Formats: sequence, C-alpha cells, structure tokens
Amino acid sequence: MLTPEPNKAVAASSAVPGAIGATAKNGDLTLAGTVKYLSRRAVAEVAVIGLTCAGSVRDGIKVVNDSDAADVNPDIKAARDSHMVGRDRRRAQARVCGNAVAFGGCIRTHAVAAADSGGRSLTLQGGLRLRVGSLTAMSLHLRPGCLIVFEGLDRSGKSTQIGRLSALDWAVPGPRFAHMPSGLTDLTRSIYSLTENRRISSPLARQLLYIACQAESIGPIAEARVRHGLFLDRWWWSTVAYGWYGAGLAGSGLKESVFFGLIESIWSSQQADVVFLFMTPHESDSLNRDEVRSGYAALAAEYEAITVAVPPVGTEETTDFILARLRIRELLA
Repeated sequence: MLTPEPNKAVAASSAVPGAIGATAKNGDLTLAGTVKYLSRRAVAEVAVIGLTCAGSVRDGIKVVNDSDAADVNPDIKAARDSHMVGRDRRRAQARVCGNAVAFGGCIRTHAVAAADSGGRSLTLQGGLRLRVGSLTAMSLHLRPGCLIVFEGLDRSGKSTQIGRLSALDWAVPGPRFAHMPSGLTDLTRSIYSLTENRRISSPLARQLLYIACQAESIGPIAEARVRHGLFLDRWWWSTVAYGWYGAGLAGSGLKESVFFGLIESIWSSQQADVVFLFMTPHESDSLNRDEVRSGYAALAAEYEAITVAVPPVGTEETTDFILARLRIRELLA
C-alpha cells in the first residue's frame, strides 16, 4: 500500500517530479515512476532516506535520459538541506564537482539504508553520516582531437581552473594542459621567461616574441590535440586583445592585414572547439585596460558560436559550469 510519510517526503521536495511515488513493505521503501535525468532520481532517493521508517530503499525509478550535469548541484544540495539536524551544530555538507557528489554531516534518521542503481550507492551509518558516491563514473572522458581554450583578462581565474581540471580523474590517456606563450618546448619557456623578466620597450617586439612562441608550439599543440585533447590557457586572442588593442598596435601604422595575417598563418589549422572567456578579475591589474576589454568584446562577437562567457561565481561553481558546458557541446563524457 502507499505509505503517506515517504510520499509526503518526496512531494515536499520541489526538485522531485510529481510522478514519483513510494510504497512500503516490512519497513522497506520502494521508489517508482519515471524521471528525465539521473539527477532527479538522486533527489528522490535523498528525500526518503531520512525517514525513520526506512529499513532500506529500493530504487525502481526509470530514467529517460542520461545525467544532466547542470542540474546536479542545485538539486542535490536542495535535498541535502531538507535533512539537516537542527540541534546539532554540524551540518550535512556536499562537495560537488561535475557529477561527482560527496556528502557528510548529520542526517535526521536512525535507519541504515542502502541503495544501489546505475553504479551509484547511498549509505547511512549510525544515522549520522551519509556518503554518496558519484552520480556517474568518476573518470572523465575528453574527446580526443578537441581544443578547449581559456581566454580573458589577467587574474580572472583561468590558471586556477586549469589547475582544478588537471587534478580531476581523467580516463587514460587523459587530456593535456598548456599555457601560451610559455608553450610546450624549452625554447618557448625560455622566450616567455625573457618577456617576463626583461624590459621590452617596443610593444611590437613583445608581441612578436609571443607570436614566435606560438609558431614554435604549434606542432606539439597539434600532436597533443590529436592524441589527448588539449586545454590551452590563452590563445592568439591574447595577442590581439593585449597587443593590437591594449598596446596600441592598431594605431601604430602597422597594417592590420600584416599583423592578423601572421597570426592566421600559425593558427589557421588549429581552430578552437570552444573558448571560455573570463572577464571578471578577482584582483586589480594595470594591464586590464578598457582597450583590452574592447578587444575581447570584438573577438567574442566575431566568434560568437564558440565563445562561452564565464559567469562571476565561486571557484567550485566555475569548474562545474565549465564541465557542464563541455558536456552540452559533446566534448566531455
């Protein structure tokens, strides 16, 4: 028979579809119905595991589609918040990265419940701590052959996100990560060090050194892209935004066709699949002038189809946002 208490718990969560119901037999709960995404099924599970009447939870919910990464964070956190222990100072907390979720803290139940569906597990020990495995497999698969670019203003979080992404669990062989103009060779790293530590009076000379690094790296970039897929911290857009616009090369007498023709001769064979544009600096930087912003705005408008503006949110939320957008573009599985 339908059990009022678990059904009320399911209905109380706005993130759980109304078509989900629960039945009870000998203290064990069974969830049934149909949801569009795995994330909705997970919310239904979490909604009922806090009930004292639950000996175990069996998930019979059918999933129409695969997991929707963009929905995981708010749905799981909403379900988690409904089971915080009021009198205990500890709070149930979740750390979410893409589709991977780890819970900890106090849950309002004395049941020991477990559910296993689709390679996932929910475990309650002693009624106090809950650990939830990944909603999908932890290993991430980047499509070989893709080039993912992080561009934008200095001190806006590009390198931080490169570091976070490189630390994730990637399926073998895993993607490669690189920074331009330091590039992928000893020569490019030496040139970049020179530009960082020596005074260069000519804006054109500086940009030509950067372009030299790009030309020297284009072979290794092509190889890394084909074999692994590549995340690139800065592309030729930086040369245009900080050089052509920011350093005033546009008004120096240098022909636009010459400058852009040189860049095109290097990068024409290595077009990006997506450019994540970071335009919100976390610290002040004198190089982030209005002219540079205008340059990036012009590039984003010209290459609108591949540009994704990164919202001004926290570090973890930004990582989640990037992974979700990569899934939408079918670059990540």
